[in-house]
Amino acid sequence: MPKFQLFKPRGKLQPGTQIIYMPTMETGFVTSQQKSHAYASPCIAYFCRFFRGNSSELRTTSSSELCNEKDLYVAVTREQKIIDDLMEKIGYK
Repeated sequence: MPKFQLFKPRGKLQPGTQIIYMPTMETGFVTSQQKSHAYASPCIAYFCRFFRGNSSELRTTSSSELCNEKDLYVAVTREQKIIDDLMEKIGYK
């Protein structure tokens, strides 16, 4: 696994922000924000896309996955151009 710094988010995460989902240590990026009632108590959650391993290929190609804000950390793991290109390809830019 490459070395990078983790940061707990401060404020709203913007689409395209690179993240690590801590329960599984998967890397990916935010596609949108959602106030979620899918958890035990209402919280801020984000829809995210994740990479397949250390590649720049998306693991999920048909839809984003809902993630609780408390499980997300900001971490730059790939060049931002890769994220920007993928956001455009999947229709978020």
